[in-house]
Amino acid sequence: PCGIRIHGGTSRRFDKKGFRIYFRSEYGGNDPNLQLFPQHDRDFFDRLILYAPSTDQAAGTRYGTYIADILTQTLFRDMGHPVCGWTPVSLYLNQEYWGMYWLRERLEDAFVEYHLGIDNMDLHHDSWYAGVAEVKEGELDYWMETLSFFHSNNMSDPEKYLTAETQY
Repeated sequence: PCGIRIHGGTSRRFDKKGFRIYFRSEYGGNDPNLQLFPQHDRDFFDRLILYAPSTDQAAGTRYGTYIADILTQTLFRDMGHPVCGWTPVSLYLNQEYWGMYWLRERLEDAFVEYHLGIDNMDLHHDSWYAGVAEVKEGELDYWMETLSFFHSNNMSDPEKYLTAETQY
């Protein structure tokens, strides 16, 4: 029992859309308790992503390899960093085949807590080209204060550098 909705921005322009899956009590259960990803043993998820790698296509075509993102994730993991779990899936919606997708662990507070042991954090999605910082988890105040400090101070000044090193 889960809910599903379109996910992402770029894939909305293509026939093959990305989707977000929600496991909530209002859908009949919120404990999927599923071992989904070979990269780790996490088995509880609030949300998952059905990733349609729409940006992994040659310019001006509908065709792509659909492996660039997963290749990057694999290399990052092999360097010892935490990555979202993934597995390839075939997607059928209402008995209609939508193609191959990557079932992905969603980068959110539960991901950070599981992989890094941090349970109190701020997570932002920053669109600086548009001048917007969107809060995903936590609050924006500390981030804006920190950013303001770095923008208004010269880090070649040893005193400012020490302040940054000890406070930020």
